Amino acid sequence: MGTEGGDLETVDELVAFVAERGGCAEEDVRRLATAMMEGAHFGRELTPEGCWYKIAEFGFLERAGMPPDGARWGWVTREGKFWSSAYGAHERLLGILGLDVLDVERAGWARTSDRGVQCAYRMTREQCRQVEACGILVDAAAERLKPVWTPPEPAPSGPR
Repeated sequence: MGTEGGDLETVDELVAFVAERGGCAEEDVRRLATAMMEGAHFGRELTPEGCWYKIAEFGFLERAGMPPDGARWGWVTREGKFWSSAYGAHERLLGILGLDVLDVERAGWARTSDRGVQCAYRMTREQCRQVEACGILVDAAAERLKPVWTPPEPAPSGPR
């Protein structure tokens, strides 16, 4: 495989290529690449090679759940997993993953950018660690004033 991803023909090759570069967990690469290839998120169908170029262009999956040096843009899950994106690509990443801003805000994800962090709920320790790894200061006093996130109740399933 070339160092620029120019001869990637399958998702498995893409996963291996990213792994060689010290990239994200395999399941994350596979999830993102599969979603990118199934939808027309970029105005056309993508090959695995095209996926690699878009992943690089938009800063998706920089390193195994950790922000790359200097990266500040992305989403941090409640568990502390960092989904990186390029400047202005927060919503595009969510769209590819089949999510929207309301979904992830309700799920308690934190949005990071060069302006800081926004999270509707009190962040977990794991989220705070990731946010600080982005070089963003977490305001502990402001965090204490936020509501505590609780998982949504499952919907009732059928008649009782």
